[in-house]
Amino acid sequence: MNAKKIIALEKEYVLQTYARPAFVITGGEGVWLIDSEGNRYLDAGSGIAVNALGHKHPAVMEAIGQAIAGPI
Repeated sequence: MNAKKIIALEKEYVLQTYARPAFVITGGEGVWLIDSEGNRYLDAGSGIAVNALGHKHPAVMEAIGQAIAGPI
């Protein structure tokens, strides 16, 4: 599925409460977002309240890994 199709589906099925970028974010490192074409963007929006801890910080990833590896 290409970026244009993903953006069209997102517009159709997700409530548009704020403006969306014209690219698809596929990853992140620290304060940087990475799109489907490998471009990097400074995450000045901080994930709009969903990525307050940054993107994939090793300490956070370790804590999450330990938490989900335990008993439920």
